[in-house]
Amino acid sequence: MDKFPTFQQPLFHVPSQRPCISLGGCVGSKLVSARFDNGMVLSIRLAELVPNEPISCSRCGSPAKPDQRGVCKKCRTALCPSCGKCKCL
Repeated sequence: MDKFPTFQQPLFHVPSQRPCISLGGCVGSKLVSARFDNGMVLSIRLAELVPNEPISCSRCGSPAKPDQRGVCKKCRTALCPSCGKCKCL
């Protein structure tokens, strides 16, 4: 992520491929407290998170959201549910 998330912003944790919600954090240490669907709360590095918002697929143009098919661990973009591609494939 480029900027610090707001309170209750939907996020996606790339290493675990799971959606979560921002609860706040520390800008200086770049740690974000996030709550997962199972109730677990963790402090996660900002670099491991992406916003869980729809984007347009660069290949086919259909909307893609990280929690639909996951996120590419290399380029950190959502995998398209239609064509299954990301930005680097």
